Amino acid sequence: KRDGWRGEDMDLHLQSLQLDAEKFQFSKKIARINLLEFTRPEFSISNYVGKRPPHPADTVLIKDDPLNLRLNPADWDIIAKSVVISNGFFKDDKLTGKPATAYFDGEHIFFNTINIDAKNVRLNKDTITANIVLSTKERSGIEVKKLSSNIKFFPEAMEFAKMDLQTNNSRLRNFFAMRFKSIDDMSDFLTKIKMEGDFTNADINSDDIAYFAPELKKWKKNIRITGIIKGTVSDLNTKN
Repeated sequence: KRDGWRGEDMDLHLQSLQLDAEKFQFSKKIARINLLEFTRPEFSISNYVGKRPPHPADTVLIKDDPLNLRLNPADWDIIAKSVVISNGFFKDDKLTGKPATAYFDGEHIFFNTINIDAKNVRLNKDTITANIVLSTKERSGIEVKKLSSNIKFFPEAMEFAKMDLQTNNSRLRNFFAMRFKSIDDMSDFLTKIKMEGDFTNADINSDDIAYFAPELKKWKKNIRITGIIKGTVSDLNTKN
């Protein structure tokens, strides 16, 4: 897909796709799927300056409005018992002319070796829910060795309940969320993505934080947290 007006190009390549559908009703916009399996999906997004004029500074952001759907503008109701992704990759590049940094760079995101086993997946209005087990690696070196969670994704947030996240040197348990005005805020991860965590016996290694905040690379600390954290990477607050 090429969209010079918005300044966004998207590409999707698949080695194979398997679909076992129980029901498709186009008139009612209902889909019931037993299995949807992707093998080696490669999805990339390139953003650049488009021809569309910028939004006025006082533009009101739409929030949870069922009459103005963004993820699902056609208003489909889709349920899949099982969705499997094997050895995929996801790339999101902002074509600004600046090279990628050595650490996590919101303008140059590249996740590879993505493996997902998702159950009870549902798209309803602008919300996606699922029970997932996921592993992947990012260009910066941060690795999700295993993430199991009940997830909820909508245009202003990603929420992970009953979470068990294992990264290179850390392990987080219980609840975590990333909140934003729009997914485009990922390009300024340190200051625009508001994190919210309610952790139980979480073990956090400063080397893992340094993938996002490289100034902590020499800190060499292990932190045990049970309690609540809120804020951006650049301004975190803790409680209990």
